[in-house]
Amino acid sequence: MIILILIAAAALIAALCFYYNRIFRRIISLKTDTPKKSTKIILWILSVLFGIASFNLFSVIGIILLHFAVLSLVFDAVNFAVKAARKTDTPVWTKLYKSSILPIVCAVAVFAYGYVNIRDVRRTEYSMVTTKDIAKDYKVLFVSDSHYGTIFASDKLAELKEKFDAENADIVILGGDVVDESTTPEQMREIFKVLGSVKSRYGVYFVYGNHDAQRYSRHAGYTADELERAIKSGGITILRDEYTYINDDIILAGRDDLNAGRIPISELLSGAESGRFILTADHQPVEYDAERAAGTDLIVSGHTHAGQVFPGGLMIRLLRTADLCYGFTSIDGMSAMVSSGVAGWGYPIRTEKHSEYVIINIRKG
Repeated sequence: MIILILIAAAALIAALCFYYNRIFRRIISLKTDTPKKSTKIILWILSVLFGIASFNLFSVIGIILLHFAVLSLVFDAVNFAVKAARKTDTPVWTKLYKSSILPIVCAVAVFAYGYVNIRDVRRTEYSMVTTKDIAKDYKVLFVSDSHYGTIFASDKLAELKEKFDAENADIVILGGDVVDESTTPEQMREIFKVLGSVKSRYGVYFVYGNHDAQRYSRHAGYTADELERAIKSGGITILRDEYTYINDDIILAGRDDLNAGRIPISELLSGAESGRFILTADHQPVEYDAERAAGTDLIVSGHTHAGQVFPGGLMIRLLRTADLCYGFTSIDGMSAMVSSGVAGWGYPIRTEKHSEYVIINIRKG
């Protein structure tokens, strides 16, 4: 499988290199149809650099270049249609097409939209009905992937806190990646203090994501112990491969992050009282078959950001790195929800889906 992925990646990079060379040759043709040998060499060097850079989906430059390439392909199709529709040459269109101005303008527009879109945090609501014996309906507030300090700061956090309080949720779940490698110790303490004070009837609960402990940083700004103390001092209950009872109705289970050497869900829930409604919080939306077999009624996750930036969502679905990329669905009797998160990671843009916090209503059947 890994070999096939590497072969596919190499083929894609090669295709991008050839395509960029075609674009550069087309731009040069506005001045001359017969470029010098030295110019051709320079164009190939640029093409290889652009092709390799485009495949780095973890850099802003890579994302920009990939969007430019895709939009250029779109205008290739438009150019084909224009030529097919009109038998005579259209000088204005030809110059616009060859100059690649149009895909550049469209890319700028897309990223301007992405910059605004990631800061537009929406309220998403889902409802489900359970046949399990619960004494009342429950309202769950799910917040994940704020990556605090990357996109928004104190003013936006205060605004979100007001919205969270207005929900008067029964249960608040923080689904991981609340902070990440770019979060300072001060910001880390600040956000957990604020989120820990969100109004709720039965408490605020936290599960670890893959970024919270800054495991991808060479020089972490805080230790794992400091992170844990900040979470708990905010009045937040950490569920790390453990579960708790909510009002004697719901078993709320929290899984450790997938990369942390966690125990199987079957082992985690082995001592849970049968017949209870089981709500499992897992940062990464994986192992759905095991979750369902262990008795989970509803699993809530984040992590994917719904792709965040094209073609992130497409890659998640093609490579199947998650059982669900985004949304709410039912799988053989188990309900599953994946949130896009209240912010994003790495770059301050979102061109796929919207930022959100999620309300889930669990209703008696």
